[in-house]
Order: sequence, then C-alpha cells, then structure tokens
Amino acid sequence: MRWIAQGEQNECGLACLAMIANHYDGFSNLQRIRKRLGEAPFGSTAAQLVNQAEQLGFSASAYSVRLRDLKKLKLPAILHWQMNHFVVLKKIKRKGLCILDPSQGERFIDWQSGNHKFTGVALEFDLERPIQLSLGQPRETQKLPKLSRASWLNLAGLLVTSLLVQLLMLAMPFHLQLIIDRGVSFADLDFVVAISVLFAIVVVIRQLFSFGYEWAFAHFNQALSKQLSGELFDHLIHLPLRFFRHRSVGNLMSRFTSLDELKRLLLSNVFPLLIDAFFVLLVGVILLSLSPLLGFSALVAFTLVMIIRSLCFRPFKESNLQAIEHHADSQTQYVASVRSIHSISCLGVEANAVRRWRDAFSLAVSYEYKALLISSIMRNAQQLVLSIEMLVGTYIAASLVLSGGLSIGQLVVYTVYRKLFSDRLATAVDRIFQLRLVEMHHARLCDITAEGRERFATPLIKTDSSLSIHDVSYQPTNHRKPIFRDVSLRLDHGEWLWLKGDSGVGKSSLLRLLMQCEQPSSGTLFVGGVELRNDPRPDLRKVITSVTPLDSLIAGNLAENIVSFSDDVDQSWLREVLEYCELLHCLQALPLGLATPAHDAEKVLSSGQLQRVFLARALYRKPQILLLDEATSHLDSQLEQRIFTVLKRTEITILAVSHGSNMGRFATSTVRLTAQGLQPE
Repeated sequence: MRWIAQGEQNECGLACLAMIANHYDGFSNLQRIRKRLGEAPFGSTAAQLVNQAEQLGFSASAYSVRLRDLKKLKLPAILHWQMNHFVVLKKIKRKGLCILDPSQGERFIDWQSGNHKFTGVALEFDLERPIQLSLGQPRETQKLPKLSRASWLNLAGLLVTSLLVQLLMLAMPFHLQLIIDRGVSFADLDFVVAISVLFAIVVVIRQLFSFGYEWAFAHFNQALSKQLSGELFDHLIHLPLRFFRHRSVGNLMSRFTSLDELKRLLLSNVFPLLIDAFFVLLVGVILLSLSPLLGFSALVAFTLVMIIRSLCFRPFKESNLQAIEHHADSQTQYVASVRSIHSISCLGVEANAVRRWRDAFSLAVSYEYKALLISSIMRNAQQLVLSIEMLVGTYIAASLVLSGGLSIGQLVVYTVYRKLFSDRLATAVDRIFQLRLVEMHHARLCDITAEGRERFATPLIKTDSSLSIHDVSYQPTNHRKPIFRDVSLRLDHGEWLWLKGDSGVGKSSLLRLLMQCEQPSSGTLFVGGVELRNDPRPDLRKVITSVTPLDSLIAGNLAENIVSFSDDVDQSWLREVLEYCELLHCLQALPLGLATPAHDAEKVLSSGQLQRVFLARALYRKPQILLLDEATSHLDSQLEQRIFTVLKRTEITILAVSHGSNMGRFATSTVRLTAQGLQPE
C-alpha cells in the first residue's frame, strides 16, 4: 500500500482518503483528491471524511471501537489519532499496529502506545463503484517544458561525445596486453615505443573529448536551469490566490527546490546511466569472450546487488521524503519567527520559538540520519558482494592461466576490465535507484504544476463603473453553514456605499468575491456590467482596485510600488496622488526618498503612512471602482476626513468597509451585512 504525505498541516484526512483510494485504483493521489473534494484548510471531521468518501464511490461507516477490536475492521481503515490527527491502519500484527501516518510515513505502533494514541473512532470503507467514475481519467498528464531543436542537438552531441570518451577509455587495457604479449615476450623495443606513442595520442584525444563534454554539459545545464526554473516560477506566480492561502512559505520553498533535485537527478544520471549500461554490457561481453565462467560470475554479482538495492530502496525513499517535509516545516518556523520577531521579543516567548524550530529541525535531521544509515548499509553490502565476486573471478582466471586457457596478458586485461566492470556496475546501480527518487520529487512538484493557472479574458480598460450583486451566498469549503446568504445590492457611477456589520459577518469576504479572490456559492456578481464568472475570468484589474489589510509592499522601491512597476511613469500624476494622500513631504524626507527600498520603508514608516502608500498605489491606477477594507483604520480622525474629501471629489464608485464613524458624512448610502443578507440603515 502506497504512503501519501499530507501537503499541509490540516490535510491529514484528505491524505488518508487518498491512500485508501490509491489502494483500490492504484493511481489516486492527493492532488486529484483535492481537485475532486476541495481543500481542507481547517482540517476534517470523521463525519466529513465519511461524506467525502461517499463522493468518491465508497460506502463508509464510522465506528466507536476498542483497540483490541480493530481486527474486526476491513483493512485498510482510517483511525482517529491523538485527538487531532488521522492515520491509515494498514495491518494488524501480533505485537501492534502497522499504520501509514500522513505526516511521518509508515510506522509500527506497539499495543501500549496505540492504546494511548487511538481515540476510539475508526472509519471502514467498502468500494461500491469504480473510483475512476468519480475522479475522471486515470492520470493527469503534466506538461513538461518543450526543448528547442538546438537543445535536442546539444543532447545528442553530449551523448555521442560521452560515448567516444568511454570507448577510448575502454581501449586502454589493450595497451598492457600488447606490451606484455608482444613487446616483452618478443623483446621488441620498437614495438613497445610505437604502441606507447599510439596510446599516448589516444589519451590526449580522450581528454580533449572529455573537456569538450564537460564544457558542453555545464553550458546545457545552465540554459536548462534558467528555462525550467523560469517557467515554474512563472506558473507559480500566476496561480489563483486560493492556492497560497493555506500553504506555508517553507512548504512552497521546499517544493520549488524539488525542481533543482529533479534536474540534478535527471542530468546527472540519465546520460551517465546510458553510458554506464553500455559500458557494463560491453565489458560483460568481453569477459564472456575471455571465459563464459567469468561472465557468469559477473552476472551473479549484478543480480545480488539489484536484490539488495531493491530491498532497501523503499525505506530509503520514505526517509528522504520525511527529511524534505520536516526541513520544509523548519523553514516555515524560521520564516515565521523572523517575521514575528517584534511580537516574540515583546512577549518574551523566544524559548517557544526556538523549541518549535528545533523540534522540526531535529525530526528532519533524524530522518536524514536514517537515510544515510540505509544508504551506508546498501553501499557496504553491495561492495561486499562485488569484492567476493572479484576474489572468485580472480581465482577462476588464475586457474585458467595455469591450465593454459588464458595468457598472462589476457589475465592482466581481465583484471583491469573486471575492476572497470565492478566500478561501473556499482555506479550504474546507484544511478538506477537515484532515478527512482525522481517520482518523489515529481510528485512534490505536481502540487504546483497540477494546479491550473488563472485564465483571464481580454483586459477591460473602461466600463460603466457600476457594481451589481444578485442573491449571492458564500460558504467556504468545509464550513457547515454559509457566512452570508441572499445578498443583493447595486452601486451606480460615483456612488459611495458604506458597508457595516459585526466582526466576522463576512464584509471582507464579500469584497474578496468582487475582487475575484473567491467564488460565490450561489448568485451572480457584475462589475461594470461584466459578469464575474470563472474560466476565463474577466480581467478587470485596470477597472477595479482595492486597499485591504492584506496589502503589502512588493520587492522594489517605494516609487515602483506606487506606480505598480509601470515603465511609463506619469510624474505629475504621481506627485498629485502623493499630495492627495498627504505623503509627499514625509516620503521626500526619507534619506533615499521615493527610492527607499520596500523592506526598509516597512521598518521606518508608521502603519498609518503605509496605509496611505497603499491608497496612493490604488489611486495612481485611476480606477473606476475602488474597494476599501478598513483602508484608513490607522489614521487620525482629521486626516481620515481630509482623505475622504479627496476621494469624494474623484467621483470613483466606492464600496467601503469600516468600523469608524467618519465615513457616514461622505457615503451616499449605508447598509449593514448580517447572516441573512443586507439591511439598509
């Protein structure tokens, strides 16, 4: 049964369902389960897992069961674990349970530990209909970057050059055989000189080809890295916002670096493996030509090495994956601690931050140690087999020399080729099992590449500046009830609507629907007379803009941020916008002025000044519709009124959320949002 790792901390339930589904159909994975059932940002309950399993084609039942009665369940089953986790029960053994933990891999739990961790809730599954009918086609194809014709020619050139280098290397042992069997035996010094000069030329040619191969390989590696990393980052940055909402920074960084590992594994192993395989085959034929018994001895060694590697590969792969996952967690803890250093220092919780990072890092290091230990066992067992085979082969070859079956020169050739065969065989087997790790890194990358990019229609430059919402309800994934329902409103050009409501009632969610960051559960939304539908989304980013608490400065300087990195900057409009927001003098007072880097500006500007920077950025775009979510909450009352006065003069259509009282003097209408809809005030 295949283990599937959870992508995020709260995805253990979905990962368990993916393992159950994969057990029955062999191709289900977490990405496909997410696509079919949606994400689980807040985790899952046992009841939700039962409902989701039925959507996949299972008949699922939840039972309250004692630990010793688990043997009555149909396996695999899902167990509720440690009050906040789900695991898959794979097998019941005499001394305990074999479980698949989405966060830690396959584990054996003795009965005593299981009694403390199992909560008593188990889910049993029966397949009622083929899962393919629920999940669609058996496998999602991943589009790989297309290599240019020149790249394919470079690859072909690399392969040919590498083959030439290996063939020239293969010829070198014949130098010794000719020297011994012809030069020494017949005391022919001229022959020895001629052969030495000839093979010296071969050595020079081989090194020239070797240098050319290494230079071309480095150039191709650089070009391919730029292409693959560029295309992956371009894809990542164009994914929907919902993709990033519940994924940690460390997790995404770790998955992105899987591309480097994937590229390294392929470039460092595919071509060399082809060469090594060719080399091993050719040397094996030579050994067989010297003696079938010697060739059979080499074949037995190869078979034993493959068996050893196959037995050790699975725990080696799982240890590597666990090390990667926990390193991602430690990266997340590191980034989160650095971002929150002000709060950590003020609250005096440095010890807690260190403990959380150290726990994650220690787990990663422990799995790295386990992987290194397994690798050491494989390598030493492999070396033992090859060393014993070398001794046996040398004995056989010496016996053949004594019986007249081989000459002294052939014995020397055998010794050299046997060493080459042993080295290349070990390298080839290493490369084969390294390439089997490609699947692990590819699966991690698929979490990014399998997600579809946002598709936008042709950008709209100008609309009628109206907003219209008809019977809109919104219920996030895994929420038991809608946040709000049956919301309808309309704003015409130049109107200003003040949206009030209690905290948590859904005011910000309604604005996110209008910004197309979320999709409504039902109902329709129109911006400028254009319906906000999905696939493709209407591109209204030049028409509508927003200022929200989620805004931040983008890497660059202040001026670039305010003009949204435009190449054609309207300096007079930029100055006017800064004056509107009363920012001109305070930003010019900075040592670098508008050229101040964003990361420095966030440290020296107050929260109110940053809010005005975000407002200036929105106004510079000359939007027809402006959405404000607590956009002036950090401003004093008088400054807030002056900015509202400026906004009123612009005649922009405004939908604003605010808990303050100043907005009532400027808004043309006011409504209150409740769970049942809008109520005018």
